[in-house]
Amino acid sequence: MHTGITAAADILGLFPPGSGVGPDGELMVGGCRLADLAATWGTPLYIVEEGAVRSQVRRFRRALEARWGNARMVFASKAFPCTAVYRLMADEGIGVDVAGAGELAMALAGGVDPARIVMHGNAKTPAELRMAVDAGVGLIVIDNTDDIDRLEAMAISGQAVLIRVIPGVRPDTHEAVATGQAGSKFGLPIPEARAAITRLRHSGKLRLA
Repeated sequence: MHTGITAAADILGLFPPGSGVGPDGELMVGGCRLADLAATWGTPLYIVEEGAVRSQVRRFRRALEARWGNARMVFASKAFPCTAVYRLMADEGIGVDVAGAGELAMALAGGVDPARIVMHGNAKTPAELRMAVDAGVGLIVIDNTDDIDRLEAMAISGQAVLIRVIPGVRPDTHEAVATGQAGSKFGLPIPEARAAITRLRHSGKLRLA
């Protein structure tokens, strides 16, 4: 075997299922030579193999449905916020989570059903919350009491919300990406979360889901 073909074959495990090596030793993804794509579009270049993504979505869905029929499957926008990817997720019938106006706008442009959108984030602005409410976003995650104040002031009715809780557990990870520990800026500590739950259960506008 040609050494170039051997080298390419050695890294196929890094690429989507169905990828291969052409007769000339060039890597191929989704039936396309990567060298041709690079020549056409330049580099760096992000390539998404649609069939592989759909296969993964369906694999996760089957696993969830088999074990927990009430599960809600959503695509994490921060993995790849791209209108075409949102369109693919919408076509597959799953939701997406968004953390701001830009991701929400792209998800809506991609045809995602607003009822299947989850908005989260610890720094949601009043304008972003208004945009979510006006769009009919199905679920808004509350990170702080300001979120509750602002949502209740928007005169909505029956908006479904969740509360992000800080469990007070320190994960074994880099400090810059740690969440869940006491003092985290993401979510509410357990005592404050309890108070927020009580408040939401008595709210005429917000529904704790």
